[in-house]
This record gives sequence, structure tokens and C-alpha cells, in this order.
Amino acid sequence: MPLLTTLVGALPKHTFTPYAIGGGGYIFADAFGAEYDRLQQQRPLADVLAMQQFLAVLKRVQLDLDVAVDGELSRLVYWQYNCLNMAGVERDGDEVVVTGPLSPGPAMLVDDWRQAQSFTARPVKIATAGPATLSEYVVDRHYGDKRALCQAFAAALGTELGALAEAGCRWLQLDEPQLGFQPEMALAYGFEAVDACFAGLPTEVNRVLHICRGYAPVDGDREGRNPARPYARLAPAIEASAADVISLEDASEYHEDLGFLEQLATTKVMFGAVSNLDTKVEPVEQIRERLKTALQHVDAERLIVAPDCGFGTYRDEDASFVWQKLANMVAAAKSL
Repeated sequence: MPLLTTLVGALPKHTFTPYAIGGGGYIFADAFGAEYDRLQQQRPLADVLAMQQFLAVLKRVQLDLDVAVDGELSRLVYWQYNCLNMAGVERDGDEVVVTGPLSPGPAMLVDDWRQAQSFTARPVKIATAGPATLSEYVVDRHYGDKRALCQAFAAALGTELGALAEAGCRWLQLDEPQLGFQPEMALAYGFEAVDACFAGLPTEVNRVLHICRGYAPVDGDREGRNPARPYARLAPAIEASAADVISLEDASEYHEDLGFLEQLATTKVMFGAVSNLDTKVEPVEQIRERLKTALQHVDAERLIVAPDCGFGTYRDEDASFVWQKLANMVAAAKSL
């Protein structure tokens, strides 16, 4: 049977893409400022963003992906997007600072999902940075305790995810690279926060937990990536958590042994089948053979095919190889 296919999140962006900066504001490169000023004299910037989203949906339909994503096209820094709109969070120069009690802000993710979903009948998955990762990236000037900060983020994010589910979204994803970078923290309170985010969601909602190993320069040094392979150590906690889909990397560096997948007896596996870290296009047969290896450890009904992570660091003008990677990925998945 053909395997289900999706993306992790971010798609390549144009150099002229407007980015959300919080508070309803947007920025764009100075080179395009005059043209955007002219545009906004005739129509709202929201029209441009909607068309950008629509064209991205057409690309995902062209690729024949089963579960689409919103593409995160307006996110300048993925983890800051909705975080900066929470009450209790402020920008202080280059830092994002927690200055008071956290609570949800405007329903940005709901708006993003509704727009993307309105353009297609295919289900649209939407992602947000998770509580443990947000707790590591912000500067805390209020809680004074990392676990309390993480729990506060979980409460705020849980409200947002609940609103998405109520609006009709059936694929919700938490991006939590820090659970892999800090497995001790993950086991102490990270998974507890994940469970709080997903608590109370309807059973028909797919609750995806994405644990990547970090970004790195394209075709470059991977020093900033997590050197550890965290999945085997975390597998029992993943299986016991409220997440029912785990998104993990394999393509950038193959695991020597995929036996840890057998510890995920009921959890679906969103398996990284193409790398987001290099421009080399994986052949269909190479992807297919790796998926066949994964199928020795997880049932086809629970195996979902995706890239390792998002492609937000790429510019769409130079991203033809990204689309070929994804086309090959879908072809391999549908050949099994």
C-alpha cells in the first residue's frame, strides 16, 4: 500500500517575502520597500500573503502530498512567530524576553491554518515551536525556574492548539529539537509539557511531535547539530506521551540500527526520508530501499514519509532541487 506523505513545515521563501514581526506588523527587504508601498496604496498586504499561500498550496498539490502544511512562509524566525504575540513576552534588542505571566495572544495560527485550508480539500498540518524549546531560547526575567517557565509556555500553547482543533485542524505539530539536545530535561519535565499541550484534544486530531537534530549551513559544517542520536533513549517516553506521531530524522545521517522503532508499538512514525541539509537529490530507489528497511520495524499503516526537517533556509529562486527531492520522496512512498 502507498505510504502517507507530508512535510515537516517550512517551505523555501522568496527573497521578497514579507515576514511577520508581531503585533500585526510585517517587514521586507529594503530593496522592495518602494514597490510594497505602492502596492499598499491599492490593496492590503494581506492579499499578497494570501496569493503567496495559494501558490504554495498549488505546489504541494503538484507534488501530490497527502497531508499539506501551511509552509510557514511569513515566519522570519520559526520559534518567535506566535511566541512574540503572547502576553508576557517582549523583544529587547536582539533578545526575546519573558517579562510577566504568559498567556495566549491573538489566534495567529488559527488564521494561518484557516487560510491555507480554505485553498485545498487536503488536510493541512500546522506547527509551532514547543514549550521546552521556547523555554531554552527566551530570556526569562519573570519565572526564575526553567520548569515553571516550560509549564507556562505549555499552558499558553495548549490554548492555541485547542483553538486550532476547534476550528477544524486535524494535524497539529510541536517542534521540539531541545528534547533531543537535552534528554535529561526531556525526561524530567519536557514530555510532561508536551502532554499538557496536547491535553484535551479530540481523538481525531493527529498530535505530532517533531524532534530534529538542528539546522546547519547547506552543504556545510554540521557542527551546530545535535551530535547525539536521541531517539532510542527517548523512545519509551515518546511511546508513553500524548503525541501519537513522532517526526524524526534519518536521511541526513542514517541510523546504524532502526530497531528502536520497535519500541514505538502504537506511535506513528513520520520518517525523515530526504535531507534538508544538502543540495544532493536522493534517487527514488535509494529512498525506497531505506523505507523498506524502516518497514522491517514499523507497520506500513503507521509509517509516514517526510523530509528530515523544513526547508525554510532556502530561497525559492534557487530551490529546484528541493522540489525534485520531494517529488522523488513521494514517488518512492507511493511505490511501496
